Amino acid sequence: MSIQEILASYRYGRNIAETIEQAKAAGIIYNVDWNDLKSSVNGALTHGYKAVTSEPYLALPRDENTGERAGVPREVSLELYYAQGPQIHANMDRKIAKLEKKFADHWMVKAARDYLDTVQPLIDDMNAIKATLTKARKPREGARKTEERTIENTGTCSVCGRNIKRDARGNIVDHGYRIAWHERSGGCYGVSYKPIEISPEGAVSYLAVIRDMLERAEKVVAEFEAKYTEDERKYQTQLWSKDERKRFYNAESTVRHAGRDVTRFEKIIAEWKETPLPDAK
Repeated sequence: MSIQEILASYRYGRNIAETIEQAKAAGIIYNVDWNDLKSSVNGALTHGYKAVTSEPYLALPRDENTGERAGVPREVSLELYYAQGPQIHANMDRKIAKLEKKFADHWMVKAARDYLDTVQPLIDDMNAIKATLTKARKPREGARKTEERTIENTGTCSVCGRNIKRDARGNIVDHGYRIAWHERSGGCYGVSYKPIEISPEGAVSYLAVIRDMLERAEKVVAEFEAKYTEDERKYQTQLWSKDERKRFYNAESTVRHAGRDVTRFEKIIAEWKETPLPDAK
């Protein structure tokens, strides 16, 4: 099996060879392209390896007493059957060389060695390309589908601190949410408040919310402190019910995080003064 056949047999390997040649010719590869290429090459290497080792191994009859496949020592199966095979970042040669000292004539060890020798030029190419990797942003190809974002009509959200567009009333627009599986979740508390440059109202409102969260969490922690000693809380939590454990850990976490946020927002509010909006600076 040649490298071309290995790549052709992998369903995501169609453009790998072309991409590698383009990267070698360019002398540079951007991180986003490298991650895609690395994932595809490693997938193709694993797919081809299983075809010459794992699949023939699984076709062998199994010993009813030991569970081992006929004629395959356990040491060989553990090292080769359960392996991903050659990968860009892994040293498969060391593993095969170790087996060759004891099982040099075994078909599975020979198959693994032949496969590694076949794909080694591909691995070498990938390592050469990796040396040209840059973390710089990849230049955009073609025209933008939307206008480039500017700081005009923006402000700093009084809760998350990000630069966000303002609506017709000058308030911060919707942001901070995520969409997964066609559903929206989350959202920043600072939506619909004035930017922090104009007013601390959003920060004041959010501070009241996290103070309330902190107060409720502190009551739960105090309840557990009255019920259990420090050693019992530290060493015996696994004996508690699932709901009791969850309630205790959530309260402790809220006290830590909300406590820090209360301190931070108190400082923001105490030091607040009106400043120019980003597009006026």
